[in-house]
Amino acid sequence: MTTGTEQKYAMMKYCFPADVSLIPLSDSLVLIYVSDVYGQIWKILFDYGASIKWSVSRVFTANPGSNLGSGDAAAFIGNAQSLDPTDAGRKMFYSPDVSYLGNDWTSQPVLYVGTGDRQHARYTMISNRMYYVSDTGETADEETSST
Repeated sequence: MTTGTEQKYAMMKYCFPADVSLIPLSDSLVLIYVSDVYGQIWKILFDYGASIKWSVSRVFTANPGSNLGSGDAAAFIGNAQSLDPTDAGRKMFYSPDVSYLGNDWTSQPVLYVGTGDRQHARYTMISNRMYYVSDTGETADEETSST
């Protein structure tokens, strides 16, 4: 599980190549969005004043590709047929830009992020994309820690 300030989450297997998108909500509550090189966006909520300090959840994954119209992680629950396992290989090298109060279509936090490979920018076998992800608060997986 987790101990002290060293946090371990089994589903976080890939490095974070960019700075995090950090949103201080209060003196003791911080919301963090971060993307990894496998094309996943993670939401980390740290509440210094609570008994459960850390909450980690995966908000979005670009691999494998989805045939759904939405990138919402909750849409994948029970919809495995909508994932195309051959459509993979997307990487994220930058943190998502966050509009915390939403936009014209939603009041939920909205994340904007793109995929691509800086080392192999001309590869055509991978369909890189720009994503608009609405963080509805529903996640496919979540872990918390009181340390």
